[in-house]
Amino acid sequence: GGHPDVGLTTYGVMDTLGAILESDKRFVDTMVLEGGWDALKYKGVPIAGDVDCTANSMYLIDKTTMALGVLEDFNFTPVLKVSGKDSYESTLKFYGNLIGYNCLYNAVLKEIQ
Repeated sequence: GGHPDVGLTTYGVMDTLGAILESDKRFVDTMVLEGGWDALKYKGVPIAGDVDCTANSMYLIDKTTMALGVLEDFNFTPVLKVSGKDSYESTLKFYGNLIGYNCLYNAVLKEIQ
């Protein structure tokens, strides 16, 4: 534990980090994550932008300290016709939560300019 394998930050901080590291191509690289998301790669660790990340912060996560607790697996409500419209609707339900084990192995960098 204690070895971050993913970084999450705002797109602004990601752009700033990319510009700083651009002159040293040995340490900065880009990669495409699952789902087609672009990320910087620094020393093998992907750093991705997240619109919901706290401004001027970067979260360094060790994924071995996280788990998804599932109370009830994914399921859909019955498909019903929408009254007065030519459409149908259903809702996807999932009951679970992200669980952190030994959260001291994760870090946050704050006040990044």
